[in-house]
Amino acid sequence: ITGNTPSTQVNEYWNGEYCWITPSDLKDNKYYFKSDRQLTTRGLSKARVLPPNTLLVTCIASIGKNGILTVNGACNQQINAIIPNKNFNIDYLYYLFNFNKNYMLANAGITATPLISKKEFEKFQFIAENDISVQEEISYCLSDMDLLIVNLKNLIKKKKLIKQGVMQELLTGKKRLPGFNGKWVKKELQELGDFTSGGVDKKSIPGQKSVKLLNFLDVYHRDFIFKNELYHIVTASDAQIKKCTLKKGDLFFTPSSELQTDLALSAVVMEDCPGCVYSYHITRFRFKDNFDIKFKSYMFNNKEFLDQASLIAEGSGKRYVVNLSKFKTLTITYPTDIKEQSAIAEILWDFDQEINFLEQDLEKYKNIKQGMMEQLLTGKIRLIESNKNIQSISDKKHNQHFDDAVVFANI
Repeated sequence: ITGNTPSTQVNEYWNGEYCWITPSDLKDNKYYFKSDRQLTTRGLSKARVLPPNTLLVTCIASIGKNGILTVNGACNQQINAIIPNKNFNIDYLYYLFNFNKNYMLANAGITATPLISKKEFEKFQFIAENDISVQEEISYCLSDMDLLIVNLKNLIKKKKLIKQGVMQELLTGKKRLPGFNGKWVKKELQELGDFTSGGVDKKSIPGQKSVKLLNFLDVYHRDFIFKNELYHIVTASDAQIKKCTLKKGDLFFTPSSELQTDLALSAVVMEDCPGCVYSYHITRFRFKDNFDIKFKSYMFNNKEFLDQASLIAEGSGKRYVVNLSKFKTLTITYPTDIKEQSAIAEILWDFDQEINFLEQDLEKYKNIKQGMMEQLLTGKIRLIESNKNIQSISDKKHNQHFDDAVVFANI
């Protein structure tokens, strides 16, 4: 069933208790019982009503996003809804369509926006398990892996929130670490170091030297910069290379953003980076005095400092910028004792290392799940049921994947 849209001009159709799912509602979840826009009983009567346990699949633009509707509801015309017959388990279909997402996209109509018509959608053929009891066991197995992934995502989110709270306490002096009672000072950035802008463009010009470029996104997404993590290659003149160097301890700021609340993010260079230069989209800050190198990055990552940048930003709604003269007047509060700086930085560094390990585990288990789907949803590996314990009857390598997941669950 392809969805439809009741008239948006009739207020009595909207803000009710029934789901009306659109592609923007379909995110990372598996089950859906609520939508951004809800239909009233009258509104639902104007829609194509879908029962609980209906699979929803997007068929335009971001093709292949899917989810299971768990209540009576409806969807718009960008979604095709599948009501399973008695031969198919709804959770199994969810994973089957997830696995075949790229296949669907590759076979979409060639238009300005990728599109699969209802007629084309109905003709798709997937390899599928016929035995519904085996379908249920496959779903059971993949659902367990989903639970591992969701729990790991929630743990990462929790750790990040805890870190943010600790940062707001330690980086403002509101809470002092035991053994430290030295002086905290408040200074303008221009008192602490020198700014340099006007970096290198993202171009390759014949006759110039090839260099690695530190660009906006490198600073935006990271707290620490290492040479081996820079991949963008451009060219620069000798004068540019001399001016736009990356030295150990240099700090880089993002002076612009599409959001007024997303300015002045920073990252510190952790080693000398010969053969590297910085982009004209970022600003280099070189300290005059000695600071703990890890603390340099963390010290500006607190609400008090970032709020200052938001308040003085100039822009029209599409792009906000803090000009260099104003940037220099931003103030920062910090401990003068470098040992206290180091102690604070080490606590936050430990948080980062733990989060990094968890994120690596998350990628690992996403890859394991993908491998499981490849094996289970194509029939390469079959499952048997023994007191609700899933056992692989294929190779030892795949068994190790299951064992690995079980060990992680126990931890």
